[in-house]
Amino acid sequence: MPNAKYLLNILLIATLSALMYFWLYHQVIDHRTADLLLLKETVAELASRLDALDSNSTALAVERQADPTFRRHSPASTYDSANATWVRTFVEERLGNFWVRKRPEIQAVVRRSIEEMTDKVVNTAVEKIRSAGDEEIMFRHHTRVIDAFLYNGEQRMWQLRRQLLGHLVDHFILVEGECTFQGARKKQLYSEKLPHDDKLTRHTVSCEEASRPHPHEVNRLEMGEAWRNEAVVRNAALLAIDSVVNNMTLGEEDLIAVILSDVDEVPDPVKLTNVLRLEQKRLRRGEVFAFEADFYYYTVLCKHENSPWMLGPRLASLETVRRVSPDGIRLDGVFENQNASGEQSSVLLRPCECFKIQSVLRGGWHFSYFMSVADIRRKLASFSHAEYSTAASGLSDEDLTRRIQSCDSILGNGDKLKKLESPEVNSLPKPIAERLDDWTSPPTS
Repeated sequence: MPNAKYLLNILLIATLSALMYFWLYHQVIDHRTADLLLLKETVAELASRLDALDSNSTALAVERQADPTFRRHSPASTYDSANATWVRTFVEERLGNFWVRKRPEIQAVVRRSIEEMTDKVVNTAVEKIRSAGDEEIMFRHHTRVIDAFLYNGEQRMWQLRRQLLGHLVDHFILVEGECTFQGARKKQLYSEKLPHDDKLTRHTVSCEEASRPHPHEVNRLEMGEAWRNEAVVRNAALLAIDSVVNNMTLGEEDLIAVILSDVDEVPDPVKLTNVLRLEQKRLRRGEVFAFEADFYYYTVLCKHENSPWMLGPRLASLETVRRVSPDGIRLDGVFENQNASGEQSSVLLRPCECFKIQSVLRGGWHFSYFMSVADIRRKLASFSHAEYSTAASGLSDEDLTRRIQSCDSILGNGDKLKKLESPEVNSLPKPIAERLDDWTSPPTS
């Protein structure tokens, strides 16, 4: 018979063995649990990254088009396959070595998750690339761009506009009235001083035409005769546009996109290209793109505190321009105006609630009064804002020059301007940034 001490030793050994077994078991379980938690966190983070890529697949499409290996005219199967390979590589590079873990089973599961989730991104992005590629082909081969603008002797602005947009615009249309918006007949049309340009059509609005009411301008009558005259001149652009279009050779698929603005409201050519390339469907549906403009006064060292200028260039299809009117597209919604008694009155300027506005952020520039003192006086005298001319008429040339140099308003309308210590070079058009000395002080003549 084993004695009690022997039995006690056996029991102690068994107990220790059991404890060791349970300790080792829980160590393994805890390790596996840690692995599973790590795997769960890994896959969750991976899914988050891939979802972000998936939601930005349009950006992938644009980046793909910028890739030098991109071929727009390849057969569909080759095209999609090449794009899928590119997207997969793009995704894997951004995920980095996310799958690298010490335990092989973790690596295998994460690799499978990456492959499954990447397939989703690839499929979405390839579809977007194909769509963007189709839009690019439509832009290159089926888009005609007409730039119609009001002109009042701002020759410097026309030269800048021509330089910035010449490669995008098929035809420029300059619109000028024989009479000022105040109704005074001009001694000479300012457009007559411009050199010949094969891409430029000069359209003149007679004083008689400007005095005839038109359904599109009827609401403007509530604002005064000068405002109605301005609307007539703006809408006269449509006659010139139709004349130019009638002389174009067009296909059934062609889209005619029209820029509407004043000559000193210039769309950014990069933003304009992006809209023309990627927003064909919206333009064809009748939507209007409003290019918010950085708002400068006198020089590039004086900026309006209410920048950006919301009445900047507009882009619409010709069909939309015909349906709504150039003036209606420019001044959509309600315009707040003081009536003769000084009270605020709201005048509905939109002729119909039949188009949707899409804003283009940092979409261009408004270079207001980038002219000599003499030219500023002349321009103010022709304005629809008669009160501006009255306010400026009480200032001598020396006073005007001093206000311009100190970045103060000359209009008496409460405009708040701020003087910049240095030009915002990175946000200015390239022709200006390359010749800053010509744009940091007003011209003398």
